Amino acid sequence: NEWSSNRSFTVNAPNVVISSVNYFDPNNDGIFDAGETINITLNITNSGHMPVESGTLNLILNSDLASLPLSSFVIPGINTGVNIPLTFNLNISDEAELGTTIALGVALDMGVQMINQGLIIPVGAVMEGFETGDFSSFAWQNTSPTPWTIVSNESFNGSYSAKSGSIGNNTSTELSLSMEVLSEGVISFYRKVSSESGYDKLKFYIDGEEMGSWSGNVSWAQVSYDVSVGSRTFKWSYEKDVSLTGGSDSAWIDDIRFPSNGSDQMAMAYTTTQSIDFEEVFPNTTYSQDFVLRNLGTADLSGVITMPSMFTLVFNGQNLPNDYYYVISPGVTRTFNIMYSAGSTVSEISENMTVLTNDPDMSEFQILISVQPSSNGNLVNPVVTALKGNYPNPFNPETTIRFSLKESGNVKLNIFNIKGQLVKTLVNSPLNAGSHQIVWNGKDNSGATVSSGLYLYRMEAGSYRSTQKMMLMK
Repeated sequence: NEWSSNRSFTVNAPNVVISSVNYFDPNNDGIFDAGETINITLNITNSGHMPVESGTLNLILNSDLASLPLSSFVIPGINTGVNIPLTFNLNISDEAELGTTIALGVALDMGVQMINQGLIIPVGAVMEGFETGDFSSFAWQNTSPTPWTIVSNESFNGSYSAKSGSIGNNTSTELSLSMEVLSEGVISFYRKVSSESGYDKLKFYIDGEEMGSWSGNVSWAQVSYDVSVGSRTFKWSYEKDVSLTGGSDSAWIDDIRFPSNGSDQMAMAYTTTQSIDFEEVFPNTTYSQDFVLRNLGTADLSGVITMPSMFTLVFNGQNLPNDYYYVISPGVTRTFNIMYSAGSTVSEISENMTVLTNDPDMSEFQILISVQPSSNGNLVNPVVTALKGNYPNPFNPETTIRFSLKESGNVKLNIFNIKGQLVKTLVNSPLNAGSHQIVWNGKDNSGATVSSGLYLYRMEAGSYRSTQKMMLMK
């Protein structure tokens, strides 16, 4: 006999999310200015059906335009339905330019969950307050027969505002500005109207579409409208009907805040894999280790992973090309496997895996992959002279450089900046044959801490010469 039946099971699990983000700036104007310290609160919520154990949260900032007093936090266990607020400060540099954006990555690890999120912080406001006393700050179009003017006897803020031209009935006067909007945002402005109520109006347009109109006696007040990405034209037009006037027969605008020029779409690469070490390797055996790459950004992370020929990159059980092009969506974690199959003899190996990304602040990084034969047996090839790389890379505040010598002799190991200028001499002395490693603490020959960026390190030993790259992040 055969029969079928259905049975349902309820599976409970935690589900940790960053439910909301709150920003607070010192003067409470909603604008994050250069030199300010921004207070940011992440609300971490367990919306699942089981408690979650404690975890960690790391903030990733790859920009010189800001700094974090604290970047690593321990998050306590969270019961179901409970929210835990985490508050930290972001210091914006005095040198941050108006309209730029700062990308801040959040990597939250709670139990088996890896939560990735990108925060885009716009610096300052792109603003027109007409305080130059003319229309020179932007490429304004003011070509009506009776154009708009700058006046000093009426303004919302400061000394000046823009006033509509003095026109007759059944005519209009227009002031417009076209600009490229790189990210979705908001345009806001203050306006005042004194006109014939219901007939003579100040109108605001975006790309020819009327967004708002005002007539009669309207005091200074702010209005705002959403703006999408692309080429946009903003127009203010004072338009009169066929007869009569009222009030001052004028309109004024002041303190226009345009959408930020910085992009809110940015990829951010993050990995906690500093090196991949295959230790105690036996002949004719296959080994595997994980390489985790996370996208903390708001745009797709893409690039190429280049593997040394003796290793294999694997994802979801499939072998990938040694030059593998990848795409990782925002907030997604990709776990690769690095496979090594030992032959009948095992040699000491030290090679770099190179990862190229479209992250503007970390376009390339390397991960050292090493193989150490088992100490049991005599199947090890002789040590060769080689600069093996540094780990971690990128690094902060220090990194370890590995190299080996086939024969004893004098060794030079120097660090240069991207301009080729000597930064630090790490080694300039005789060393014995064998494997060596030395730590660079991010300081130059005078003991000063160097700035973040790309650096080159060069090894010279006898006729051997080799140069590699590393990146210091802050």
